[in-house]
Amino acid sequence: MAQESSKGIEGVEILNYEKNYQVIFKTQQGGFSSFYLNKNLEQINEYQIFKKYIFLTFNLEKNKGYLLQFEDNSIFIIYKDKRVKFELWREHNSDKRETSLWYSISDYLKLFNLLPKKNSF
Repeated sequence: MAQESSKGIEGVEILNYEKNYQVIFKTQQGGFSSFYLNKNLEQINEYQIFKKYIFLTFNLEKNKGYLLQFEDNSIFIIYKDKRVKFELWREHNSDKRETSLWYSISDYLKLFNLLPKKNSF
């Protein structure tokens, strides 16, 4: 499985493979963890859903979020004080929780390569 490209911010990196994305993140405990998101267009595109709900979460009131249930794991996306973090629940079990750091909307825009390019003149 050859890696095509990578994008990231401090504490989160997304590796782009042919059939999926690997999200590698620094946990609040100081370690690192990762999970895969399917990007197969014939089925549910987990990567696009993850990205969509990260940004939708910024529109919520404090301490609310979304729980996304994918094939292997669940991702709980939480908003608080103009920042969003996500929790990986391994095998859909909240007792097997790994939590990312908090990031602003500009961090996520950069992570997903959605920042507009400045004119160079």
